[in-house]
Amino acid sequence: MNKTIKFIVLALVFAIPIAITTFIKIFGDHRYDVPVYFLNNTQEDNPDVGSCSDFSYPHLVNNTSLLKTLELDVQSDVDFLIFINPQAPISDELEITLHTFKEKIDRPFVVINLNQLFPFKKTKDYLLTTPVEPQRLSEVIQCELVLNPPFGAVMVDAKGQIRSYQKLNRKHVNDFVAEMLIIDQNNE
Repeated sequence: MNKTIKFIVLALVFAIPIAITTFIKIFGDHRYDVPVYFLNNTQEDNPDVGSCSDFSYPHLVNNTSLLKTLELDVQSDVDFLIFINPQAPISDELEITLHTFKEKIDRPFVVINLNQLFPFKKTKDYLLTTPVEPQRLSEVIQCELVLNPPFGAVMVDAKGQIRSYQKLNRKHVNDFVAEMLIIDQNNE
Protein backbone atom coordinates (compact mmCIF):
# COMPACT_ATOMS: atom_id res chain seq x y z
CA MET A 1 0.00 0.00 0.00
CA ASN A 2 1.17 3.43 -0.64
CA LYS A 3 1.52 6.05 2.06
CA THR A 4 -1.60 8.01 1.07
CA ILE A 5 -3.93 5.03 1.52
CA LYS A 6 -2.27 4.13 4.85
CA PHE A 7 -2.73 7.70 6.06
CA ILE A 8 -6.42 7.75 5.04
CA VAL A 9 -7.11 4.42 6.81
CA LEU A 10 -5.27 5.59 9.93
CA ALA A 11 -7.17 8.91 9.92
CA LEU A 12 -10.50 7.06 9.63
CA VAL A 13 -9.59 4.70 12.47
CA PHE A 14 -9.08 7.69 14.75
CA ALA A 15 -11.80 9.95 13.32
CA ILE A 16 -14.73 7.53 13.56
CA PRO A 17 -14.58 6.96 17.37
CA ILE A 18 -14.00 10.68 17.94
CA ALA A 19 -17.00 11.54 15.74
CA ILE A 20 -19.23 9.01 17.55
CA THR A 21 -18.18 10.27 20.99
CA THR A 22 -18.75 13.89 19.96
CA PHE A 23 -22.18 13.05 18.52
CA ILE A 24 -23.24 11.29 21.73
CA LYS A 25 -22.00 14.15 23.93
CA ILE A 26 -23.89 16.73 21.87
CA PHE A 27 -27.15 14.88 21.19
CA GLY A 28 -27.26 12.18 23.84
CA ASP A 29 -29.28 12.39 27.04
CA HIS A 30 -27.69 10.31 29.76
CA ARG A 31 -30.38 10.34 32.43
CA TYR A 32 -31.60 7.66 34.78
CA ASP A 33 -35.07 7.56 36.22
CA VAL A 34 -36.52 5.87 39.29
CA PRO A 35 -40.01 4.53 38.56
CA VAL A 36 -43.14 5.44 40.48
CA TYR A 37 -45.18 2.34 41.30
CA PHE A 38 -48.97 2.14 41.10
CA LEU A 39 -49.60 5.17 38.89
CA ASN A 40 -52.10 3.02 37.01
CA ASN A 41 -53.21 -0.59 36.97
CA THR A 42 -51.61 -1.31 33.59
CA GLN A 43 -48.01 -1.03 34.80
CA GLU A 44 -46.35 -4.41 34.35
CA ASP A 45 -43.82 -3.91 37.17
CA ASN A 46 -46.43 -3.25 39.90
CA PRO A 47 -46.26 -5.85 42.69
CA ASP A 48 -49.41 -7.87 43.31
CA VAL A 49 -51.88 -6.04 45.57
CA GLY A 50 -53.43 -9.30 46.71
CA SER A 51 -56.80 -9.08 48.44
CA CYS A 52 -56.80 -5.34 49.15
CA SER A 53 -60.37 -4.38 48.29
CA ASP A 54 -60.11 -0.59 48.49
CA PHE A 55 -56.88 -0.27 46.49
CA SER A 56 -57.12 2.56 43.93
CA TYR A 57 -54.88 4.10 41.27
CA PRO A 58 -52.85 6.23 41.42
CA HIS A 59 -51.90 4.84 44.81
CA LEU A 60 -50.31 7.30 47.22
CA VAL A 61 -49.20 6.49 50.75
CA ASN A 62 -50.54 8.98 53.30
CA ASN A 63 -47.26 9.40 55.20
CA THR A 64 -48.78 11.42 58.06
CA SER A 65 -51.58 8.94 58.69
CA LEU A 66 -49.24 5.98 58.35
CA LEU A 67 -46.77 7.40 60.88
CA LYS A 68 -49.64 7.95 63.34
CA THR A 69 -50.68 4.32 62.90
CA LEU A 70 -47.08 3.28 63.56
CA GLU A 71 -47.03 5.55 66.64
CA LEU A 72 -43.92 7.35 65.42
CA ASP A 73 -43.08 11.03 65.62
CA VAL A 74 -41.14 11.98 62.49
CA GLN A 75 -40.31 15.49 61.27
CA SER A 76 -42.51 16.69 58.45
CA ASP A 77 -39.61 17.66 56.18
CA VAL A 78 -38.47 14.08 55.56
CA ASP A 79 -37.95 13.37 51.85
CA PHE A 80 -37.81 9.57 52.01
CA LEU A 81 -39.32 6.93 54.29
CA ILE A 82 -37.93 3.41 54.03
CA PHE A 83 -40.03 0.72 55.64
CA ILE A 84 -38.49 -2.63 56.55
CA ASN A 85 -40.74 -5.69 56.35
CA PRO A 86 -41.26 -7.29 59.78
CA GLN A 87 -40.47 -10.69 58.25
CA ALA A 88 -37.06 -9.51 57.04
CA PRO A 89 -34.19 -10.14 59.45
CA ILE A 90 -31.94 -7.19 60.27
CA SER A 91 -28.33 -8.35 60.54
CA ASP A 92 -25.53 -6.38 62.17
CA GLU A 93 -23.98 -5.88 58.72
CA LEU A 94 -27.25 -4.47 57.40
CA GLU A 95 -27.57 -2.09 60.33
CA ILE A 96 -24.01 -0.83 59.71
CA THR A 97 -24.93 -0.27 56.05
CA LEU A 98 -28.00 1.72 57.12
CA HIS A 99 -25.81 3.91 59.33
CA THR A 100 -23.60 4.73 56.32
CA PHE A 101 -26.67 6.14 54.53
CA LYS A 102 -26.32 9.37 56.46
CA GLU A 103 -22.85 9.99 55.03
CA LYS A 104 -24.03 9.53 51.44
CA ILE A 105 -27.41 11.28 51.37
CA ASP A 106 -27.92 15.00 51.96
CA ARG A 107 -31.71 14.86 51.92
CA PRO A 108 -33.57 13.92 55.12
CA PHE A 109 -34.75 10.31 55.34
CA VAL A 110 -35.95 7.86 57.97
CA VAL A 111 -35.64 4.08 58.01
CA ILE A 112 -38.52 2.47 59.90
CA ASN A 113 -38.29 -1.07 61.20
CA LEU A 114 -41.79 -2.57 61.31
CA ASN A 115 -40.83 -5.35 63.72
CA GLN A 116 -40.73 -4.30 67.37
CA LEU A 117 -39.49 -7.76 68.36
CA PHE A 118 -36.15 -7.13 66.62
CA PRO A 119 -35.42 -3.41 67.07
CA PHE A 120 -32.35 -1.61 65.79
CA LYS A 121 -29.44 -2.08 68.19
CA LYS A 122 -28.22 1.49 67.80
CA THR A 123 -31.05 3.98 67.59
CA LYS A 124 -30.59 7.26 65.78
CA ASP A 125 -33.06 9.93 64.75
CA TYR A 126 -33.16 8.37 61.28
CA LEU A 127 -33.40 4.69 62.38
CA LEU A 128 -36.69 4.04 64.14
CA THR A 129 -38.56 0.94 65.27
CA THR A 130 -42.32 1.06 65.62
CA PRO A 131 -43.72 0.09 69.03
CA VAL A 132 -46.78 -1.42 67.33
CA GLU A 133 -46.99 -5.21 67.17
CA PRO A 134 -46.47 -6.67 63.66
CA GLN A 135 -49.85 -8.47 63.75
CA ARG A 136 -51.66 -5.11 63.99
CA LEU A 137 -49.73 -3.87 60.97
CA SER A 138 -50.55 -6.63 58.48
CA GLU A 139 -53.18 -4.63 56.57
CA VAL A 140 -50.94 -1.53 56.48
CA ILE A 141 -48.03 -3.61 55.21
CA GLN A 142 -50.04 -5.46 52.57
CA CYS A 143 -52.48 -2.79 51.38
CA GLU A 144 -50.82 0.55 52.07
CA LEU A 145 -47.16 -0.28 51.41
CA VAL A 146 -47.80 -3.41 49.30
CA LEU A 147 -44.72 -4.89 50.96
CA ASN A 148 -44.83 -8.60 50.26
CA PRO A 149 -42.08 -11.21 49.83
CA PRO A 150 -39.55 -11.40 48.23
CA PHE A 151 -39.09 -7.71 49.07
CA GLY A 152 -37.68 -6.75 52.43
CA ALA A 153 -38.04 -2.97 52.19
CA VAL A 154 -39.96 -0.26 50.37
CA MET A 155 -39.06 3.41 49.80
CA VAL A 156 -41.75 6.11 49.80
CA ASP A 157 -40.98 9.69 48.79
CA ALA A 158 -42.33 12.89 50.38
CA LYS A 159 -45.26 12.95 47.93
CA GLY A 160 -46.35 9.50 49.12
CA GLN A 161 -45.29 7.75 45.92
CA ILE A 162 -43.80 4.27 46.24
CA ARG A 163 -40.46 4.56 44.46
CA SER A 164 -38.57 1.35 45.13
CA TYR A 165 -38.80 -2.18 46.43
CA GLN A 166 -35.61 -3.96 47.46
CA LYS A 167 -34.51 -7.20 49.05
CA LEU A 168 -32.82 -6.68 52.38
CA ASN A 169 -29.12 -7.26 51.88
CA ARG A 170 -26.13 -4.95 51.59
CA LYS A 171 -26.18 -4.68 47.78
CA HIS A 172 -29.86 -3.84 47.61
CA VAL A 173 -29.74 -1.42 50.52
CA ASN A 174 -27.01 0.43 48.62
CA ASP A 175 -29.42 0.54 45.67
CA PHE A 176 -31.70 2.70 47.84
CA VAL A 177 -28.83 5.18 48.16
CA ALA A 178 -28.30 5.22 44.40
CA GLU A 179 -32.01 5.72 43.77
CA MET A 180 -32.20 8.59 46.28
CA LEU A 181 -29.26 10.25 44.55
CA ILE A 182 -30.93 9.83 41.13
CA ILE A 183 -34.19 11.32 42.43
CA ASP A 184 -32.19 14.19 43.92
CA GLN A 185 -30.33 14.82 40.63
CA ASN A 186 -33.60 14.81 38.73
CA ASN A 187 -35.03 17.36 41.23
CA GLU A 188 -38.11 15.22 41.86
